[in-house]
Amino acid sequence: METDICLDMIISLIKAQKTDNTLSSGKSSIRGAHYLLGQIIRQYVIPDKNHYISKEAKKLWSELSDDNIWNYIYTNPFELKADHELSHFVGAEKTPRPSVKHKKGEKIEFRSVFHDEHIISIKEIIRQLDEIPDKDLNYDSVKKILDSIVICRILKEEDKKLPRKRYQTFEDNRDKVYKPQGVIIEEAYEEYKNRTRKDI
Repeated sequence: METDICLDMIISLIKAQKTDNTLSSGKSSIRGAHYLLGQIIRQYVIPDKNHYISKEAKKLWSELSDDNIWNYIYTNPFELKADHELSHFVGAEKTPRPSVKHKKGEKIEFRSVFHDEHIISIKEIIRQLDEIPDKDLNYDSVKKILDSIVICRILKEEDKKLPRKRYQTFEDNRDKVYKPQGVIIEEAYEEYKNRTRKDI
């Protein structure tokens, strides 16, 4: 079987966090295996079919840009296609800053308006990885769980009103967490598949 350095790294961290939470090799060690595993899973590139978007985020994005929304993450700036008034969130603030009128061509930091939501929480993904018996810890068993990761692009203001409680399945989270707060989500692949996609 072909070596997969990404899965090798993840498997090594799974094993390390089950022992003393330290990844060791030869004379070198890295502490905080559990934390590192969570960060790596957050950056793991999932299949396009696992991308969702809220109706409100899709509506606002169509007003702001004709680009593929999946070309942007975190602090990436996107360019406005038209004048628009926007409120922004800064860092972990729970309330937005006052609305500001922006001009066409201005660049806006993506994460100040939009948020990447893991519909099945990272905590739950790590729990499932931890439950793989050592004898079954391999590429196939780990990939099966990683491929269940689902990302939804929502508005920052939608994220702020969602309860922190999460369930183990996509369907339960969609119906019990998002819908009651008026956050309607839908598949994003068909919407953006014909727009230019670039690696970020």
